Amino acid sequence: GNSLCIRILLHSGLSLTDLLTATNMSWDDGKHAKVSRVKLTYDDVIKSIEVEYDGTSLKSQPRGPVGAKSDGFTLALDEYVTEVTGYYKTVFSGDVITALTFKTNKNTYGPYGNKTRSFFSVNAPSGNQIAGFLGTSGNALNSIDVHFAPVPPPGSIKPKPDSGTNTGDGGS
Repeated sequence: GNSLCIRILLHSGLSLTDLLTATNMSWDDGKHAKVSRVKLTYDDVIKSIEVEYDGTSLKSQPRGPVGAKSDGFTLALDEYVTEVTGYYKTVFSGDVITALTFKTNKNTYGPYGNKTRSFFSVNAPSGNQIAGFLGTSGNALNSIDVHFAPVPPPGSIKPKPDSGTNTGDGGS
């Protein structure tokens, strides 16, 4: 039968998903108060992105399949994402993101993954932040886009009630 041909393709590092490009799923996290945490998994390409947001009870979920390596970062309460840059490559099934870097008003996180030839960047307009992500993923992260929102006013983002230990006055 044709299972041999598939096995050879799998052996050459392609998965069935590579062959069935129609399996690319669009996803959209929506727009939120701000990004609080980003977790990426990757190998030679970015496999998944999982973003937690402040001001929502929405449970974060990985967008894309889980890769071999994982990395990420957590933002301070007064920190917000201002720019996302990255690299992608074009394979026969379309574009795949290979590296991502996140810039905030305080830090730069990344690059995560591997730099390839094609560069892209998306920058929030002045007074705005990147407050949500959307994109497509199949066997990897194929594309990523962002929602802009005004920068949250200082002090508007409160620590989550479930964030660990109680800061009382100790054993005074």
